Amino acid sequence: MCCLQFWRSEILNPIFLYTLKHHGDLRCTSQGCAHSVATSIDTSLNGYAEMFEKALKKKTQFANFNKDMNHAAIIVCMAFRHAENNIRLLSHKLDESLYGSKWFLDELERFIGKHDSSLKILIESDIAEDHPVMQMSAQHDQIEVKRVPDVDVREYPFNFMLVDDVGYRFERDRNSHGATVVFNYDDDIRFKELRESCDTWFNACWESIDTKIA
Repeated sequence: MCCLQFWRSEILNPIFLYTLKHHGDLRCTSQGCAHSVATSIDTSLNGYAEMFEKALKKKTQFANFNKDMNHAAIIVCMAFRHAENNIRLLSHKLDESLYGSKWFLDELERFIGKHDSSLKILIESDIAEDHPVMQMSAQHDQIEVKRVPDVDVREYPFNFMLVDDVGYRFERDRNSHGATVVFNYDDDIRFKELRESCDTWFNACWESIDTKIA
């Protein structure tokens, strides 16, 4: 079954639509959340990075909304630093301002050096062979890349990153840096449903595409 067929037959069901509608842009409204954007977040970049890394190290709950490339870079790079062995990424173009930065490439190198590490990337547009991630994938079997067919890309609006089975960064609109970031929140059904729905979607789409581009 192709990715588009799966999208129409399995993902566009009431449960998934409800999840996207109600949970895709959460700003950490859980009663016990200590990191609500509206109340307590440190808006300096250093403070934001320290707060997120502390949550990753201690495996404490983190739910937040980030809205620009600087915050996205912090979330992505820190996630790669602390991931155990499995990252899946659905990206429109692997923007080099983030995915070609020295910080990200250093964290990627660190990640793929871990035992049994795996990075699977679904990309929605053509990518040059000299893109830094593509160059690294040519040297490391742990990095696999597949191209989502254009006909499928037109059927959904989102991008996301899944980190092990504990967290995600979810963009409802691939053309915006605004994203929900949630880690270690499986006791909250709202967050768990979205992560599991993205997990199901990614795996089905990955298996439906035969050819790897890296």
